[in-house]
Amino acid sequence: MALTTCPGKNRRNGTGTIVKLSGKKSSSQYCALAAFKHCDQLHNRIMPDIPALDLQQILDREDLSRSMLEHIKTLFN
Repeated sequence: MALTTCPGKNRRNGTGTIVKLSGKKSSSQYCALAAFKHCDQLHNRIMPDIPALDLQQILDREDLSRSMLEHIKTLFN
């Protein structure tokens, strides 16, 4: 069976996961990107070297919505 790479088509990679080939991002990809942008003070640091207190300071921000804080928490996991 040949895999097609036509725009808008999906295919399975070697692990069986469906991979989008259309070039468009899914909503979860947009959410992860937005969450990453809100963590700009951590961008130049390596994840294992970041103390939990620094991560908690981002989650304690009052200017972010609850859903954005959930996306950031998911990004940290």
